[in-house]
Amino acid sequence: MHLSMWTYPWDIQDQGLGAFAAELRGRAGLSTVNLATSYHAGRFLQPRSPRQKAYFPEDGTVYFQPDESLWQNKVIQPPENCDYRQQPHSRLFSATASSSGDGYGQRRYRSSRR
Repeated sequence: MHLSMWTYPWDIQDQGLGAFAAELRGRAGLSTVNLATSYHAGRFLQPRSPRQKAYFPEDGTVYFQPDESLWQNKVIQPPENCDYRQQPHSRLFSATASSSGDGYGQRRYRSSRR
């Protein structure tokens, strides 16, 4: 059975990919994670984070490096999140990402358990 949930990049960053994936597989029985690669501002409580109790994301930014060739000469440009620029979340996923990207940063990440 295919079981999935949505998560934020900052949840994975704080816990680490290994601990995050182990908890989702072992505790929740999930096989897939949907990563929110663009998000609005807000106050997000972090009950499992060892680093912070809440996260305040930048409004309307993306948590991936946009392919510049897709956005050349466009009026709207996707603003890259300043936390992402300092420590790219993509490094967390490079070992587990499938090759099914759509060019806009959407990728599918699956656990090894199916």
